[in-house]
Amino acid sequence: MNTKLRKYSVLILIAVFSFVINSYAQDNLEKAVNLIKKGDYVEARDILKNIVKDNNNYEPNYYYGYSLFKTGSIDEAEKFFKIALKDDDEGIGALKGLGELYSSQKKYIEANSQFRKALSVEPENISVMISQAKNFSLEGKIDDAIKVLTLATTYSKENPEVYVGLGDAYNIRGAYDIAIKYYNDAIKIKKNSAQAYFGLGQILFIQAKYDEAIKAYQSATESDPNFADSYLEFGKLLYFNGDYSAAADKFKTYTKLVPGSPEGDFNYGRTFYKQKKYDEAIGMFDAVLKVFPNFAPANRYSALSYIEKKDYSKAIELFGKIPEKEMEAVDYSNIAGAYSKIKNFDDAYKNYNKSISLDSSNANIYYEYAISQFDHEEYDKSIITMDIAFQKGFDQFTGYLYQGISNFYLKKYDDAVAKFQESIKLNNSFPFTYLWLGKSYVGLQKNTEAIAAYTKCLELDPNNEEAQRDLKSLQK
Repeated sequence: MNTKLRKYSVLILIAVFSFVINSYAQDNLEKAVNLIKKGDYVEARDILKNIVKDNNNYEPNYYYGYSLFKTGSIDEAEKFFKIALKDDDEGIGALKGLGELYSSQKKYIEANSQFRKALSVEPENISVMISQAKNFSLEGKIDDAIKVLTLATTYSKENPEVYVGLGDAYNIRGAYDIAIKYYNDAIKIKKNSAQAYFGLGQILFIQAKYDEAIKAYQSATESDPNFADSYLEFGKLLYFNGDYSAAADKFKTYTKLVPGSPEGDFNYGRTFYKQKKYDEAIGMFDAVLKVFPNFAPANRYSALSYIEKKDYSKAIELFGKIPEKEMEAVDYSNIAGAYSKIKNFDDAYKNYNKSISLDSSNANIYYEYAISQFDHEEYDKSIITMDIAFQKGFDQFTGYLYQGISNFYLKKYDDAVAKFQESIKLNNSFPFTYLWLGKSYVGLQKNTEAIAAYTKCLELDPNNEEAQRDLKSLQK
C-alpha cells in the first residue's frame, strides 16, 4: 500500500471512529435527558459524567449541572452551569438552574438576577416565572411572588405548577386556607401532583393534623417516587411521631435520591439517637462528617450522644467544631452541663451566660445553671438562679426539691420545709422529697413530723436504707 493510500485509510478510520463516538455520546445524552424528565437524577448524573469530559458544549454541561444540583452536589453543579453558559449565555435552562441553586443557598438577589436574564430571553417562560416566584417567596417578598404567578396564569391557566407556586407563597405567609385552595386547584388539574401533596403535608403538620399529613406525604411519594423532598419531610414527621423504623426508611430513600446531601444520613443517625442506640448514632454521624466535615448538626448530635455515654470531654471537643455563627443557646447550655460534670465550673458558668445572652427567656437554661451551682455547693446562688427559672415559667417539682436541699445545707430548715412542700404539691409520689423533708423536720426538732415524712418515703420506696436508718434513730 502506497503512502497516500495509507494516509487516506487512516483519515477514513478517524472519521468513522469520531462518528461512532459522537453517535454514542448523543445516544447517551438523550438517555440521560429522558432519565432527568422521569426524575432519575442519580443515573442521569452517572451517564453525563463521562460525556462532559473535554466537552464544553451547552447541552451536556447544563444537564450534568442540573443532575448534580438535584442530587445535592451544589458546588459542582454551579461549576457546570457556568461552563454551559460560556457556550450559550442565553441558555434558559442553565440560567434557571443557576438561579434555583443560588436560591437554595439563600442568595436571593443573585438568584433573581439569573431569572431576570432568562426572562429577558423568553418573557413568557412559565417554568422560569415559577422559579422566580419561589425565590421571592423564600425571600419573604410574597406580594412579588403572587404578582409573578398571577401573570403566569394569564399565559397558561392549566399549569398545575403555577397553582403549587401560589400555594407555596400563601403557605409561607401563613395564609393556610388560601394555600390549601391553590394546592387543591393544582391536584384538580394534575391528580398526581407530588408538589401539591407535599405542600398540603407541610400545612397539615403545622396544624397538628398528623394523620392527614402522613396521608398527604404518602400521596406525594406515590405520585412521584423520585420526589426527594417528600421523603425527607415524611421521615421527619414519622420521627416526630416516634415511628423511628419507618422514619429511617424514608431517610435512607432520600439519601439514595440526593447522595450529595448530608440530610438523609444525618436524620437516619438521629433515629438511632432517639432509640438510645448511641454507638450506632455516633457511627452514622461520623460517616456524615467524613464526607461533610462542616455539617454542624452532625457534630451537635454526635456531641449529645457522647454526653449520654458520659464522655463529657469528647462532647466538649465536638461542640467546639461547630462554627460560632451556627451555635445555638441550647448548645452553650449543653457545653456548660458537660463542663459541670467534669467539675470545671468556671467554664460551665461562662457557657451558661453565653446561652442566656442568646435566649434569656429559656427557663430550662436557668434551671440547669442552678443545678450546676448546686453541684458546686454554691447553694445561695443556686436558690436565686432557680427562682429566675420559676419566673421564666419552669414548673417542675425538681426545682423546688433542689431549693429545699440547698436550704437544708444552709441550715435554713423552715425554708427547706416550705420548698419541699411546694415540690410535693407538684409531685406527691417522689420518695426522695419525703426523705429530705424528714431531715429538715429533724433539723427543726419536729420529730413527729419527721417520722411521718420518713414513713411516707418508705411507703413509696420500702428499700430506702437512709430513710430506714433515720426513722429507726427517731423511734428509739
